[in-house]
Amino acid sequence: LARHGQRIALVSPGEGEVSYADLARRAGEVAGRLAGEKRLVAIEAAASIPAITAYLGALAAGHAVALLPEGDAEAFVRLDDRFRPETAFRRVGGRWRWLGARPSQGQPHPDLSLMMMTSGSTGQGKGVRLSGTALQANASAIATFLGLGAGDRGALILPLHYAYGLSVLNAHLAAGAGLWLHRGSVLDPGFSDGLCAARCTN
Repeated sequence: LARHGQRIALVSPGEGEVSYADLARRAGEVAGRLAGEKRLVAIEAAASIPAITAYLGALAAGHAVALLPEGDAEAFVRLDDRFRPETAFRRVGGRWRWLGARPSQGQPHPDLSLMMMTSGSTGQGKGVRLSGTALQANASAIATFLGLGAGDRGALILPLHYAYGLSVLNAHLAAGAGLWLHRGSVLDPGFSDGLCAARCTN
């Protein structure tokens, strides 16, 4: 992240802009907070600067991250029952908080970097496991195929707990491109105005 310097990484209505250098610093602070043995960290995957910073910081610290739907308390309960994450980053009472910090339930596999839950449309959802190498390869391949560059700014519309939504984030960051974080629907009044004001290219 830091190599992209003062280029704008994230633009969020209500939260402002964050440069790559600042995002790297914030993610580094999270990584420092989470220093220690590899563990499972659950994160509420909102298109929000704090959530994205927590995601990047947890990965930088070498932990396995479980991304869960925004505002879905039941999803956290289900994950907690099945996988017992040691800590979680989510909104409580409208504020982002680190929760949990409990004893280890067993160390995750050394290669595990990300766990994403399927919808469970044919039964109980499954945890799909991805390595850090797979995450990096996916982001690089998408950025290369789409020809993403530092001058691009993507509109992050899909939820981050969806593989497609997360790939938009990862591919743009891999290319040093910017992202506009849209928290609502493309049908919301003012969406197209916001898209234009953020100077999105894709």
